[in-house]
This record gives sequence, C-alpha cells and structure tokens, in this order.
Amino acid sequence: MTMNPESLDPPDPAPAGERTDRSPGRAFARVFAENRLALVGLLILAALVLFCFAGPLLHHTDQAHSQLSDANLPPGSPGHPLGTDDVGFDVLGRLMVGGQASLEIGIAAALFATVFGALWGAIAAVIGGPVDAVMMRVVDGIASIPALFLLIALAKMVTFSVPFLIVVIAMLAWLGPARLIRGESLTIIGKEFVEAVRGMGGRNPRIVVRHLLPNTIGTIAVNATFQVADAILAVAGLGYLGIGVPPPQPDWGSSLANGITFAYAGYWWLIIPAGTAIVLVVIAFNFVGDGLRDAFFVKNRARG
Repeated sequence: MTMNPESLDPPDPAPAGERTDRSPGRAFARVFAENRLALVGLLILAALVLFCFAGPLLHHTDQAHSQLSDANLPPGSPGHPLGTDDVGFDVLGRLMVGGQASLEIGIAAALFATVFGALWGAIAAVIGGPVDAVMMRVVDGIASIPALFLLIALAKMVTFSVPFLIVVIAMLAWLGPARLIRGESLTIIGKEFVEAVRGMGGRNPRIVVRHLLPNTIGTIAVNATFQVADAILAVAGLGYLGIGVPPPQPDWGSSLANGITFAYAGYWWLIIPAGTAIVLVVIAFNFVGDGLRDAFFVKNRARG
C-alpha cells in the first residue's frame, strides 16, 4: 500500500484575514472587542462610575446644607468648577452624589426586573397549558395599567425612598423580559434534548435552571443592559416630576428639573451637566447592549 505524499503535507493555511478560532468564549470576546461603540460604551460607564463614587472623595462638598450666599455662582468660581445652583449647592458635587442614586436605582431595578421576568417567562413556558395562560394574563393585566398614573398614585400614598423606587421600577419593568424569555423558552422546549431530559425523569425546575435559562443567557444579558438604560430614564423622569428620590438626596432628574426652571434666567450651567450625564449613561448602556447582542450571536454560531 503506497501513501500519497500530498496526504502528509500540513493543511493549507487559512486565507489572510480569515478567523479560524472556534472557541465560543474567544469568539465572544473577539466580536465584542471589535465593536468600537461597545468599547466606547464600557469606557463611558467606567468613567461615570468612578466619577460618581470616587469623585466625592476628591471633591468634598456639603449636599445637605444650603448656602444662599453662594447661590448661582457661574462655572469657574473658586471651589466650584461647575458653579452652584439657586440655593448654593455645588453643581459638580451634586452631579456626583446624584449619579450615585441614579445608577444604584437603575442597575438594581434592572437586575431584579430581568431575573424575575426571566424566571416568570421560563416557568410559564415549561409548565404550559392553563398555568401558562394565567401567568401571561397577569403580565397583560399589569401592562395595561398606565405606569405614570400608578407612580403618581403611589407618590400620594407613600414617601418614595431608594429601596422603594427600586422595587416599584422593577415591578413595572419585568413584563418585557417575561414575554421575551417565554417566547425563546417555547422554542427551546420543542427541541430533542429537552424531550430527552423529560424522558429521563427530569422535572420542570431542573429544565428551567439547567437548560432554559442557560440557553437564553444571551437574550437575558442583552435585555438587562437595555433595562438599566430604561430604569435610569425612569428615575430621571420621576425626579423631573418631583416624585423621585426624596430630598436632600439629589438625583439627575431633580437636578435637570431644577436646571430647566432657571435656564431661562441665564443659568445654563444648571441644566447641561445633569442632561449630559443622563444622555451619556443611556447611550453607553445601549452601545454595550448592541455589542453583547452581536457577541452572543457569534458565540452561539461558534458553539454550533
């Protein structure tokens, strides 16, 4: 038996520029890193987190006691790089402290909403039948209630706090993830490996935890980033309406509302910082979400 010498030659190298990496993790990291906007979003988020949580350690301000003698100082005033507001609070310090509340509420509410919504949707899909119908009618019923009307009614009955705002925003935001994950779970349930698990005696909790949620993790992660952006906008909107974080704790929404009140008087520095921060954080989370969506898509293809 003679061997063809050509069979001993190494395979031809991949064409220039063609990627041969089939590792799902490496494919994920590569595609995310190639998305320039996603990297810009990460840098913006890292800078905002450092600005809000480490900034007050370097720029000490009093955000509890007003100083009317220092009211409406323009940017560049001694000790006030961004000026002061109508009651003498340092705008830069207020932007930092207000960002802490906005980010904490937005991120926590989005995480609770995403986790609860994903579990609700996956459980509804795996049980099916009348239980699925009832669970989704609950979702439809809550979604039919105008969110702004509910928030205003709650504001008249109780005093909002940071933990209460997290719970309220999460309970209004979990409906989207529930519908989304239910739809994907129904697709996964029809596949052969789920039937094999059932045939081997696998119970519904195991199917949800070990199969449905891991196979929808890409959708969950991407949706979570958009949920954070929406939650931060919700916090800003409530603060703008005056029913957000109670004083003296500032937030970007209340700072924006205060800035709009005095912007026509020429105090432009009261509106630009808070408005810029809100726009930057929302855009950044959307950039990261787009990058995660592309990366998870390529990761799943590499896995396949």
